[in-house]
Amino acid sequence: MVDGQVAILGSEAETPGLECQFEREGLRLSVVVEITPNWSLECDAPVEADGLRLVPWFGGFAWSRRTGPEDQQRRSAAATWSPKAIARVLGDDGVVLDLQTVETPADMEADLPFGQALRASLIREGCEIARLTSLDGPGSWLLRLRLPDALRARFGLAPEVILLAVSGPVDYRLLMRARQEIDGDDLTLDFDLMLVTSDDPQLVEQVDRARAPRQCVPWPLGGPPLLEWLPERLRVHDIFDTEHPVRGNRMLGRDDEVAELTRQILAGQSLAVLGLRKVGKTSLVRGIQDRLGAEGGLRQIGFFWLDLQTIVLRTEAALARALGETLNADGPIDDIDSAMRLLRRHLDGNQRVCLVLDEFDYLFVGYDEQPPIPGYSALLRALRGLAQTTERLSLVFIGRAPRHLEQAEIEGFPNPMLGWTKHHWVHPFDVATSAAVLDQLGRRVNLVVDPMHAADAHEWTGGHPALLRQFGSVALALVSAKGAITTRELDWEDLLDDLLDRPLLHTVAREITQLLAREAASAHGLLVALACTREDPTSIVEYHGGRHGDALRTLRRFGVASGSRSNPRLPRFLVQYLRAFIGPDRNDVVTIA
Repeated sequence: MVDGQVAILGSEAETPGLECQFEREGLRLSVVVEITPNWSLECDAPVEADGLRLVPWFGGFAWSRRTGPEDQQRRSAAATWSPKAIARVLGDDGVVLDLQTVETPADMEADLPFGQALRASLIREGCEIARLTSLDGPGSWLLRLRLPDALRARFGLAPEVILLAVSGPVDYRLLMRARQEIDGDDLTLDFDLMLVTSDDPQLVEQVDRARAPRQCVPWPLGGPPLLEWLPERLRVHDIFDTEHPVRGNRMLGRDDEVAELTRQILAGQSLAVLGLRKVGKTSLVRGIQDRLGAEGGLRQIGFFWLDLQTIVLRTEAALARALGETLNADGPIDDIDSAMRLLRRHLDGNQRVCLVLDEFDYLFVGYDEQPPIPGYSALLRALRGLAQTTERLSLVFIGRAPRHLEQAEIEGFPNPMLGWTKHHWVHPFDVATSAAVLDQLGRRVNLVVDPMHAADAHEWTGGHPALLRQFGSVALALVSAKGAITTRELDWEDLLDDLLDRPLLHTVAREITQLLAREAASAHGLLVALACTREDPTSIVEYHGGRHGDALRTLRRFGVASGSRSNPRLPRFLVQYLRAFIGPDRNDVVTIA
């Protein structure tokens, strides 16, 4: 049976006059697309008519059994390009004809020599095959498995995982194909774990040698049950130590924020997502996009990301080109006006657009205090104008501080962003959330973090997500070296010493002090005084503007100061850093470089 689906892009409703019929002749299909005037399409190549481009996509095991050279080319193209990838290239003027054949477990069993044994193992494990698809050529399959509740709860897994099943050796190319399936998915698939099975006796060595990213676990045929096998294998990958924004089920502790910001974006609100370096700003906005994708909301709103720190040449032309590439321009764009016309075309298709300007600070100032990018004020004026006139454009600015968005004028003109964006400050985690995050991630690597150690970790890191992960990484390394499971078997001083040796703690501390010295001198003075003097905190706060003054307000916005307004607390890693540079019992305010 052939399942033919037509994806009509850039339209919220079915296009009138477009009808697709599939006539089966063996496995050879003819597709009739009725527009005005009527015309027909043979599914061999992209066809263009009246500006509408149609691309057939041939996927599935049945196509791989055809032996003609054209069929092999089709299968190769289907293996390289997914329908979503083709749709991104086609833009609003294209239609993808998804001609993937429906594949069944019986097809897999017929193709893989160990197919029946694999299916029997999955039944014993309580795993259900949610979907399966063959990869390029016989002998390699991707299975999406629905996991039993006990397995999910034990290791903190997402509802489904990918299983790569291969007859013969497993190579890096196949592992990356499976990883692409995970990276392109919504919130259903587990973002880290991928299982690999094969009839090759060297399976474990092949997977370990390939050094695939994240938790790539070989599962030998006839091996132990997953509940016994996973605890040993999951520790091969340190899930805590990552420098990239987290996605999918790795997004922890921000559910309420994601839900609220999703609501605001769908309502047309423009946002400024602000906070310290590596506190989770980009991950939070990615979480909004993932949530909309999982709920089908991306059919109503398109996300476009422009990372401004990647623009090396600080010219208007370079800014326009980067924006054009973000908006999928057909060719180079060299001026802001052309980029705005392209953005308007997206909006004219009745689709809502969310334009994310990541690291927006680099619009206003570059490395080593380079001047602003010329023409940035014109870009901001045009964006606000489009947002107001269409009511379908939301802007999201991601950065550290709001000063540039709040200044009265930019480049001699009134600042169009002043009062336009709603500020959302991303704070470190509180004590309970910190403990929950360490527990959830710990289950992924068979690690139990003692509650007392989790509380101490929060006191030292202040709940900063990246620094909490560093603590988890340290705990995993020490526990694994002892062959243990819980941190109760470790001495806290050993944990703390290894944590304070991690370079990221010094990097974050230095960034906090430099940021405050540059953006908020009064807050920097209060920070130094709280860390490096023995005066009563209440007296220090009153001296530096009081409980409702700008200095304390800024420290609380960034999440640097927690606790009550009269007795604020600082993360101990930051206190230790400041005292190392300034020394205790110092009352003078200095700038720390």
